[in-house]
Amino acid sequence: MNKAVKLDLEDAAGAIEHLVKILPQMSIKDKIDACARLRGAAKSLDAFDKAVKDEIKKELQNAQGELFGSIFKAVLKNIQVTRLNQNRLKDERPNLFATYCETKDEARITFEAR
Repeated sequence: MNKAVKLDLEDAAGAIEHLVKILPQMSIKDKIDACARLRGAAKSLDAFDKAVKDEIKKELQNAQGELFGSIFKAVLKNIQVTRLNQNRLKDERPNLFATYCETKDEARITFEAR
C-alpha cells in the first residue's frame, strides 16, 4: 500500500474513533454540526465500499474466494438469503398485502446549512 494512503487511512480512522470517544462530552450544537459534516463522508465511504466490493466480485467472477491486500484480505462467500418479495405479494394477493401493511409516523432528521 502507498505510504501516503496508509497514513491518510490511519489518520481518518483515528479521527473518527476520537469523535466517537468524545461524543458524550460534546454539546448538542457540536454534535449537530459534526453529524451534518460526517453525513457527506458516510455517503462517500458507502460509495467507496460498494465500488471496491463490486471490483472484488468481478475479479473473483462472483465465485467464493479470497483476494489479498498488504494488511487485510477480502473474503467472498455466497450465502443463501430469504427475503419477502413485496411487489409479487402486492400483485398476486393485494388483500393479504393490505392486511399486513401499516402506516405510522416516523421521525426523520435532515441537516441544512443555517
